[in-house]
Amino acid sequence: MMKNFKEITSSENQTFKSWKELLNSRGIKKQKKAIIQGKIIVHEYFKSFFETEIEILFSKEHGFPANLGPKTKSYLLSHELFNELNICGVDYPMLCVPTPEIQNFEDHFNFETKIGTHVLLPLGDPKNLGGAIRNSLAFNADSVVLLKESANPFHPLAIKASS
Repeated sequence: MMKNFKEITSSENQTFKSWKELLNSRGIKKQKKAIIQGKIIVHEYFKSFFETEIEILFSKEHGFPANLGPKTKSYLLSHELFNELNICGVDYPMLCVPTPEIQNFEDHFNFETKIGTHVLLPLGDPKNLGGAIRNSLAFNADSVVLLKESANPFHPLAIKASS
């Protein structure tokens, strides 16, 4: 078992409460963080962002990845707290990571000068949004534009579905 971790067993813990807020769009926007769930995407994130500040959340039942980055903070959660955050139902540790800024399309995009395939997504369900983003990539779309009514692309269900 890893030695350098903080243990959280109470749902009243402020850190846990802040993670719980990341299960909805308002919390993601406010904190500029997201929870990533899924074995493959967790490993891919570590490979691509090894030097980034990351929080890894695990329980005794789910274990933890071996190669942690230098700025990784580790948290051991009780089984119950882990499952409260585990909305994707994945039997693997989760990451809490910073989110990139979403660009306002009016400031960065001109349909008249951008030739190619542009996918406009008004999907409010995070799973559907994630799947549509994944399919847009598979069909080599040049861009994906999220309309105002779209779900947050950093919602855990959207991230999981897009991976």
